[in-house]
Amino acid sequence: MAEIVAPKLIRDGMYLAGLDIVGDKMMEINVDTPGGISIAEDLTGVDFSGHVVADLERKVRLRDLYNRTLSNVALAMM
Repeated sequence: MAEIVAPKLIRDGMYLAGLDIVGDKMMEINVDTPGGISIAEDLTGVDFSGHVVADLERKVRLRDLYNRTLSNVALAMM
């Protein structure tokens, strides 16, 4: 399901979104407050939050480097 909705979310400039999936149904797409990162970290032992924050900081630096001329879509794909 993520592969199906990802192109649209990226075109809309979304960088991080959470998909609420129950069985084979997508119930909701969370673009303001994608939860579940802490649960995924607990289950896998991977520091997703640290990677997300580091990448957001990288995108801010890129935006500033380009004098804020990059769109959200461009930043989401970088």
